[in-house]
Amino acid sequence: MTPLELSITCICGDPNCIIPYGMCHCGCGQKANISTVTRTRRGYKKGLPTPYVRLHTKGRMAPEKLPEGMCVCLNPECDIPYGYCHCGCGQNVLFYKSHPNERLMGHNRKTRLIAEDAIPFKIEGIYCRLIPLTQGQYAIVWESDYKWLMQWKWYAHWNKERQKYYAVRGSLKSEGKPRLIRMHRFIIGLDSGDEDQTDHKNRVTLDNRRDNLRPATSSQNNQNSEKPKNNTSGYKGVTFYENLPLNPWRGRVTLNYKQYDLGYFPTKEQAYEARSKKARELHGAFLCLT
Repeated sequence: MTPLELSITCICGDPNCIIPYGMCHCGCGQKANISTVTRTRRGYKKGLPTPYVRLHTKGRMAPEKLPEGMCVCLNPECDIPYGYCHCGCGQNVLFYKSHPNERLMGHNRKTRLIAEDAIPFKIEGIYCRLIPLTQGQYAIVWESDYKWLMQWKWYAHWNKERQKYYAVRGSLKSEGKPRLIRMHRFIIGLDSGDEDQTDHKNRVTLDNRRDNLRPATSSQNNQNSEKPKNNTSGYKGVTFYENLPLNPWRGRVTLNYKQYDLGYFPTKEQAYEARSKKARELHGAFLCLT
């Protein structure tokens, strides 16, 4: 293909392209390199100029080369301020050789551009915000923690044992050996080496408001847990025994891995009442009857 032919159809494939032949398509005005290989996905054709100078993209146009009023994303209708992430999160982007990136790493319009992300709301009189995760999930945090936590990209991690989502992220090199950092532990300052666990008071594992989190032992965390998914009686700590026709319902409660047997009852309601009475006595602030 000759330069004359390329004047009709640009190397980038856009028939309306106004970038001169052989120039970088980011608009910086620099001459592009001649490709020595053909790479279809990148738009490279052997022996022809590359669409961009190395490390240049349409989101890295030099500020002084931008047309007046034109955003760094080259969208004439864009309303995102210069130097801010184009996912809509409101954070400043990083600059590379005076060229602002279009978005922060891991950010995109699909997962970050939501109305709730920009609007604080009150829960029990305290302003809160939503942090978007993967898999369509969100974590609730205090507004005072929002900007600090938004420095990192958080993910929704499915816990098979508890059948619930948790907000997590990968550790950075500066944070030591690679590990999974859980948002609820991170907020209250528990490191991976701490033996204490973190208990969600309302048992909603993506509700990471500070007043909903508290350090707890493994036993206390289990006390403040809902009945298992395979529970068939409908009541926590109540089990049915088919071989006991007169008193088939058994009530039990556990504290520090020690099981208290409350006996057998003719109805599950009676077994649950006995179990609830003992649980109130043993579990205190970590009581969960349901």
